[in-house]
Amino acid sequence: MDKPKSSQKIRQGALALALSSAFLLVCFAGLVPSVSAQPVALISASYGTLGSYNVVKANLTNEWSSSLDLLVFAVWKNSGGQTVAVPTGGLTVAPGENGTAFAPLAGSLPTGLYSVSVFVITANDNPVSIALSFYVNIYPSTQP
Repeated sequence: MDKPKSSQKIRQGALALALSSAFLLVCFAGLVPSVSAQPVALISASYGTLGSYNVVKANLTNEWSSSLDLLVFAVWKNSGGQTVAVPTGGLTVAPGENGTAFAPLAGSLPTGLYSVSVFVITANDNPVSIALSFYVNIYPSTQP
């Protein structure tokens, strides 16, 4: 058999790389969660006020074919990665409908930067959304 020329070696290497990449993609495709497979789409989450309360507001859509009783959790972590608060809110959302849940923050947090992760579960403790995360910077109070 003749020794392959350098352009043939390159093509053979590229083909081997393409085949191994396709193999890995097929093997690991089942390990990647599918966003569309979740029955609740968590559209947005933000921090703000509702009247005199500091709250995390979560906007979501029920993509399931029946009504869902939902609990929204907002996990607050300080810059050291310690969980410092876990406010919750609840709502019932009809199939195909949008809803907004508010998770009030009891009390106040010290000045600093916090990461907040929001996720949704059913009243039966089944996770039904992908988590959304954002940062909140708590500033010192300007009130005397």
